[in-house]
This record gives sequence, structure tokens and C-alpha cells, in this order.
Amino acid sequence: MKTIQHQQEGTVRSNKLIRRFSCLFIAWLLFVQILSFSFITQTFSAERDIHIGVDYRIELLTIMQYLGGVNLTKPLNCGYVDEVIQYFAPYKDQDSIKSVRTFVTSVKSIDTPVGAILHFSQPPEFMQIAPIPSDLLDRCRGQERLDTFMKALRTFASTTKFTTFMNSQQAFFKKMKDETKLESVLPPYLEQLESYYGMKQHSYNIILAPFIHCGGFGPSVILEDGSRDIYSVIGPCSVINNIPTFLYDKKGIEDIIFHEFSHSFVNPLTDQNSKKVNECKKLFRPISSEMADMQYGEWEICLNEHLIRTFTTRMLAFNHGDNVSKDQEEVEIKMGFVYLPLLLEQYKTYENNRSTYKTYKEFYLYLLGYLKELSTFPSIPTGFKISLVGGGTIGLEWKDNANDEKGYKVYRAINSPDSFTLIAELPKNTESFDDKELETGKMYWYKVSAYNDNGEICTPTLTLPEEPSFPYASSVNP
Repeated sequence: MKTIQHQQEGTVRSNKLIRRFSCLFIAWLLFVQILSFSFITQTFSAERDIHIGVDYRIELLTIMQYLGGVNLTKPLNCGYVDEVIQYFAPYKDQDSIKSVRTFVTSVKSIDTPVGAILHFSQPPEFMQIAPIPSDLLDRCRGQERLDTFMKALRTFASTTKFTTFMNSQQAFFKKMKDETKLESVLPPYLEQLESYYGMKQHSYNIILAPFIHCGGFGPSVILEDGSRDIYSVIGPCSVINNIPTFLYDKKGIEDIIFHEFSHSFVNPLTDQNSKKVNECKKLFRPISSEMADMQYGEWEICLNEHLIRTFTTRMLAFNHGDNVSKDQEEVEIKMGFVYLPLLLEQYKTYENNRSTYKTYKEFYLYLLGYLKELSTFPSIPTGFKISLVGGGTIGLEWKDNANDEKGYKVYRAINSPDSFTLIAELPKNTESFDDKELETGKMYWYKVSAYNDNGEICTPTLTLPEEPSFPYASSVNP
């Protein structure tokens, strides 16, 4: 009996050791898999953990989106895209493709699928490696939808031998990464980024994704210590010698790095202060249509884009001068970011008072107070147009977005846009004005506001472009 008991105890101990070893081995395999396949190449600096390359998770997602017909744009032609289509086309009618299409088209923002998938390990296992934040889960429209989405990814990866196909493309991925030449230019930009926001992140990751649009997404994964692994998931802008080109010039490199990485500094602050953010929601109404056309159909997303584009415009001023910055400001305003000039002035306040605002997090709370005050003013006029109507008269038109205004004010500057004078006060609901007090040979600038006892928000002031129907603000030489 003792012998049998000793044998049984030995067997139990042996089984426990085997199970313990198996668990450790599986964990080790998972760890190795995450390191091996997360990025094809890694670049490390003394101060920052930097990764550049292709991520299999993003490739799987974007290929499945393509097969399901939900890509934002058609991928650029190159040998790799052709091989992907040829290899995976036989699987396009799988139920897993339909599930991914359903998920991607039902989430609250276009960056949600990318943000969600980075909280899981590499295919085909897709084990969860970080907690899903509540705001991200809300954008996924609940845990059940996310679970269905992840199950579809696992199924497709397994049945198509996805990882095997990806491994066969290693030489192409390396060449694509080498063509970006990012290792030498990235650290100085990250230093500027961290200095401006007053915060550092755990790691910086640039994911090259041939199947997404020129531009990208800026998701992040929060770690236990509160720091983040932040990502810039970017698509190619052209193809040269059969290799996708992701960054077309120095300004393009800066824009991608500053814009996409900024999401990880700005978006969490918006999420953390959602109640105060929504107190400013009135500002969204006049521009909601333009924002929805760009997939920024919620105030929180619109606000983040305004704040980040303000930052990138300021960085252009630092790195390339005020003229380049002004050109970009006009581009942003044309797209509908009409609060940009106001925010630029506030950012200058931040820059000049870093002893008060040591980090952007502290300044962000000040910004919300400023925006709350703006939301007590009548809504900003949009669709501002200017034209010569004959007889030395300039005609102004705009869209009345306000329902609480006392009236409208028209301002004019002569020969320089630095000094405006009030030239007319108009009744509420007014949408046009003719300026007849003009002199030949002088340049004129205009801006319009709806006002009440709380204050006013003026339209942006811009020079007149070649087309006289430019929608926001104008200058003209009669």
C-alpha cells in the first residue's frame, strides 16, 4: 500500500510539474509570438522604445475589411496587394468576413476596430493582453459584439493559414520598412511631441498598413502604470518601384507622426472629462454636416480633431515658419475646422505659460472652460462668401446658425488683416450685407459674427483664393 501511495503521490507531483511547465511553456510561446510577429523590425533608442514595421493583426483586419467591401479607399496597386487578393479571394464568402463587415460598419467611429484589435495578441490565437477601456467597449457597442468580431478574426486566420502567408512576405515587409527611412528622423520629432505635451509614453509604434488609406489612425493601449503603448497606423500615399511609399516628404513625415501620435495624448483627456466636454456640445451644431462627411460625426471626435490639428499647425510654425503654418491653417478651415484660429491663440497662451501649465493635461482643463464660455455665445456663421456685385460694391453672404443672437456684426480691415473695424450691426437672422464704402486700389478683409450679451464668435479671416466662392472669409481688391 505504501508503495502504491508513494507511486500515486509521485504521479500527482509529476502531473503538477508537467502542468506547471506546460503553463509556463505556453506563456513563453505567447510572449515569443508577441515579440516575433508584432513588428517585423524594431528600433530601440537609449531614451525611447520605438517600433517600426508591419503588424499581422492590422494586416488581417484590413485584408478582411477589403474582402468584405468596407475599405475606406481602394488599396494601391503593387505586387503584394495582388498576391493577397489572389491568395485570400477564395475565402471572401466565409461567414467570418460577413461578421467583420457587420462589426466594422456598426461601430461608433472608424478607428474603433484598429483600437480594439491591438488589445489582443497576434493571430491566430488573439488572446486578450490588455483590459478593454470602457469607452472603447462602448464604441464597439458592447462586449458581445466585440467577442463575435474577435471570433471571426480567429476563424479566418486559422482556416486560411494566415500567419504562414504573412511569413512568406518577410522580404517585402523589410524592404517596405527600409524605404520609410524613419529611424533617423523619428527620435527628434518624438522629443518635440513629449516636450509640448509634457508627457512621455511607454512605447512608440509605427505600423505600416498597405491596405488602408494615405493617412491613418492613432490608437493606444493603456498599461497598468498608466503609461501607454501608442500607435500610428499609416497607409501608403504612392507606389514606387512596386514598393508602397508611406511618407512622401519631410512635412508629410511630421504630419503623420504629430497627428496620429497626438491622439494618444489628447483622446484620453476627452474621455476622462466627457461630462465637461459635452457642456460645450453646442459648438458642434454649425459644423456637424462637414464633420460627419469626414467620419467625425460626434462632438468628442470633432473636438479631438480640432485640438490635434491646432497642435500640428503650431508645430509647422516652429519647424517651417509662420507662412507654412498659415497655409495649413487655411486648408483646415476650408475643411470645416472653423474654431482653429481661436484655438491657435489659446495654444500660444499655453506655450507662453508653461510654469502655470506644466503639462497639456492641466491646460486641457483650462481649454474646456474656454470652450464652455464660447458655447454661451451665438453659433458661429458658416458658409461665408464674398463677391463683387458691381458698382464698386462687395457683397457678403453667410449661413445663420444661431437662434439666440441679438444680431450680426460685420468687420472690415483695410490693406492689412491685423486691424479690423466694426462697419455694420445688423438685425438677427440676417444672412447678407453689401459694402459700398470702398476705394479703388485698396485691399479689404472681412469677418462676420452673431452676437448676444455674452459675446460673439467671428468667422475666420482669410485671403480670397482664386475662386470667388470661397466659403469662409475673404479679401478683395475692388
